[in-house]
Amino acid sequence: MGAFDYIPKPFTPDELRALVSRAIKPAEAEASQVAQESEAKIPFGYYYLLGHTWLKLENDERGIVGVMPDFLKSIGIIANLELPKIGDFISQGEVCAKITDSDRFVHHVWSPVAGRVIEINIDLLQDLSPLSRFPFTRGYLFKMEASRLQEDLEGLLVAK
Repeated sequence: MGAFDYIPKPFTPDELRALVSRAIKPAEAEASQVAQESEAKIPFGYYYLLGHTWLKLENDERGIVGVMPDFLKSIGIIANLELPKIGDFISQGEVCAKITDSDRFVHHVWSPVAGRVIEINIDLLQDLSPLSRFPFTRGYLFKMEASRLQEDLEGLLVAK
């Protein structure tokens, strides 16, 4: 099937089960998938970590971070979302959020860049639907002040 994701060592059995669960979730019906893909195209100029997160720059130091729609589709039904706290420092590639699915598997979301969290999307804590319905706008996770933006952008893809 090819590479799907990676899991850093050491990992727990629960982390491995969550990753495998996400990898083998059945695909949605083809017609529904085609409709969703057309709605979920990555907007021009967004940076992204393939299969995990996206970054929209607000200025030279600040950006908005969200979850890629294909990552969310692989999870299925989202039961809970754990966001970082304001002031937390997160390095590129580290866990920046945790999503628990309806089977109680916890899926780690990797940060696209390093920096300090300056705002979280508190609306998501009351209603998770914008995560999948509006992944590139109202469904963002948090805003951050990047610490080494230019260096981190070299490791990301950019939507054209």
